[in-house]
Amino acid sequence: MRQTVIGRATASTNLAAWAAADSTEPARLVTGEPGSGASWLAGWAVLAADSGARSFVDAPGDVPLPPPGAFDVVVDAAGKSSDQVADEIAEQVAQAAGTPPGAFGALALARAAKKLQRPLVVAVLNAADSGSSRLSGASRPVIRKVLMQLLRAGELSAAGVPLSFTPVRVLADLPRDEAALLARKAGLDRTCVLDLDAPELVPSRDEFTRWVYDVLTVRGGHYAADAGQAATAKDIAALVAGRAWPNFRLAEAVACILRARPQPWDATKDRPLPEAPTELWDFLLAGAGEAADRLAVLLAPVVVAEGAYGIPESLWREAAARLLGEPVTVRQLRAAAALVPAFLEQTPWSGADGSDDVAEACWRVRETGLARLAPSYADESVHQVLAEVSEETLPLGDVVAVTGAAGPPGVAYARRYGVVHALRGSAFDHWLSDPARASVTDPDTLMESLRAAGPADGAGALRRRTALWEERRAYHEYPARDVAERVSRLQWCATLCGDDELASWADTSGLALPWRTLWSSMRPLGAVDTSLTDPQWPGPLGLVAVRPEPDDTHLCVEDMAEGSYQWWSVAEGRSIGDRFGEEPPEAEDQPEPDGRAQDGATELWFDEDAPTPQEPLMLRAPDPLTGQTTVSMVSATQGYADVAPLGSGRFCVVGHSGLAVVEAGGDAGRRWPRLPVQRVTGAVSPWLFDGAWTRGDVLLTAEPLRQLWRRGSGAVTAGPDAAGLEALSEVPDAARILREIGLPRRSPWCRDTEEALRTLTTYRSWLAQRGIDDLSGDAHVVIARPARGGADAALCLDSRTGEVGSLTPERRTLVNSSLAQFLRFQAITDWAAAFGTSRDRSEHGEFRSWLHRLLSTLDPAAFEERQGGTFWPQVFHDDMAFLLE
Repeated sequence: MRQTVIGRATASTNLAAWAAADSTEPARLVTGEPGSGASWLAGWAVLAADSGARSFVDAPGDVPLPPPGAFDVVVDAAGKSSDQVADEIAEQVAQAAGTPPGAFGALALARAAKKLQRPLVVAVLNAADSGSSRLSGASRPVIRKVLMQLLRAGELSAAGVPLSFTPVRVLADLPRDEAALLARKAGLDRTCVLDLDAPELVPSRDEFTRWVYDVLTVRGGHYAADAGQAATAKDIAALVAGRAWPNFRLAEAVACILRARPQPWDATKDRPLPEAPTELWDFLLAGAGEAADRLAVLLAPVVVAEGAYGIPESLWREAAARLLGEPVTVRQLRAAAALVPAFLEQTPWSGADGSDDVAEACWRVRETGLARLAPSYADESVHQVLAEVSEETLPLGDVVAVTGAAGPPGVAYARRYGVVHALRGSAFDHWLSDPARASVTDPDTLMESLRAAGPADGAGALRRRTALWEERRAYHEYPARDVAERVSRLQWCATLCGDDELASWADTSGLALPWRTLWSSMRPLGAVDTSLTDPQWPGPLGLVAVRPEPDDTHLCVEDMAEGSYQWWSVAEGRSIGDRFGEEPPEAEDQPEPDGRAQDGATELWFDEDAPTPQEPLMLRAPDPLTGQTTVSMVSATQGYADVAPLGSGRFCVVGHSGLAVVEAGGDAGRRWPRLPVQRVTGAVSPWLFDGAWTRGDVLLTAEPLRQLWRRGSGAVTAGPDAAGLEALSEVPDAARILREIGLPRRSPWCRDTEEALRTLTTYRSWLAQRGIDDLSGDAHVVIARPARGGADAALCLDSRTGEVGSLTPERRTLVNSSLAQFLRFQAITDWAAAFGTSRDRSEHGEFRSWLHRLLSTLDPAAFEERQGGTFWPQVFHDDMAFLLE
């Protein structure tokens, strides 16, 4: 079969020129309305540049083909996750540059380009069809995690691998909105977007009509050349082109329907030709006459079927029978499919999900673009029925059998796509409500469904979603070794997220779990606002001491936010006694923490050599069934933590996320009771949950700032003889703060505070004392020096407005709109330094974004450049504010 493009001479020329070796433009994003041929054109360019396929490619007119070998990397994203696309790119980049395989990232791309001494040219095709299912927004993760990284590779790698050229050039086909989004975020010029619906790029009507005629007159149809219908075919081709131009998909689909109808189409009697893709299915069914309604019901399960293979025939038959309310035979299904041969095809299951030894016919819509129109054709009830059939197909009494590599195609389809049909059939939370069903659902499809789901059906459903999302977010890059390891991970996440039903089910699942979670008081990933965090969470902790007791073990932990200490009971999973200010004597006898804990043949440790954002927490233990030593990943997101053995196969994990206790071993090691997820764990730090320092409408007092004083070695107030206080008569609240509350003696933002508050001199006088002449500054009172700045820089209070600014003789930068806000900002950023972590690839950015929103809402002027507010935005830009990494 030859690959050609019709009526796209200008667009083809543009792509061929872009792919040339001397081109420097960073991207070509091919886009247009669905059916415009954007994916076809991008695929044509890639094939034309492939020396092996080049002979099968035609160019319109005299248009040159892209040069052979123009693309270093070609990835078809259809049906793949963003991680899979990134991994394929990394592998092909290594092959192109002759370097060892490595992780996908800006530095690796830049190094490969440096070795080649030219840009890497990467084609990512069919991004709109990426993902495990046809859920909306499937291309967004590919845009965010792959295409953006490719286009920003030069910017992100400049410090490590400086280059004189753009390291990566990208070809991609995308829907119009997503192409515009990517172009805007990547800062691409308008010429980088090739919109096939632009007036200068649309095909001519004559060429379009001739192409429709060629499709219509294929041998075997009503209008074939040997059928004596040439004149009629020309007239109908003109009608089809008139309705469909310039949409190739619509025109081709209509032509295929017309040539395969039981009877030739009659313009005076039959349904009018469709003018939009959404009208195609109704036009197709109209050709069946009186049987149209029944045919619609029979075909509905196939139209909405997911996956490359489509729906197994057994599930199709059961779903169709329920929709019709009567038994349906396989013969009836195949007869229905025979009425629409141009749109449905039978596929063998062989090779799907490892089920090579199970043969069953599957059915799907031939063309992906037509399948995307399914929501406009099949209503919610079709998905509800498919979800019910999938639910009944899963033999949940044997979780191992359900998740085994081999098995009936119906079971494999139900595992992978039942959750998608449940989501589209308004039964998503019902699907997840059964812990066994949730645990055997395909992880990738589950993650996509969780992203696309609307509001949860109540608090219990929300807890279940939160636990499942935690498991997917924490482990999606690290597949479980088997179902037992995945269920152990689910129990860990369910305990952490408050889903007691799911956590308890793990113990009764019949699986030999490699480890169990006895209790946990930890913060879920992405929970960056403590007002939305479980109030029982103790905050970021450090392990200080372990003390054995007759019937218990006690842990001493340090509150990293407050610097206080407290004992915890392992048996009860709660704090005991009051907080205290000094390390206990037991701390002196503790071994130096090294991220490892051993109890007999069982070891829990942080793997320093793993290629992960954080050192993953690993467990080495004898398998409870075979006795052989196995290694499992307990958590991929427990950085800034330590572990300690507690005896009898138990270990504690203590760190920035909180603390938890786990037990190694499954059935054979199930000796210790698991505590209820919802329980009172004791008093927590008011510094984490009070938030009085975030309320800008409340008069500021010293109490909410007590932690700021403690960390800053106390407060410094203005001296009673400070002459500058008299100059603050117009800003009495600022004067009150300086007299009664003060500023921190030490701070990441200020220095020489004590000296400045002793006199509160004007900025002009302060400069004069340093031998610097300046005629301005009489209205500004010096309260400190900025931590970063030259000898002439000072933090000043405007005696007319109360604003705090950073001043030099040449420039004034607004810091805060008032002294109260300045203190609040310091308290918030000090809290952030203790609280913030980056436990996975996203949390660092999430925390910074949340903090930016909080501060900019509290004091908008500090973030408005038109008012000179650049101090705090620069702090965020420089990434110097918080100990997040």
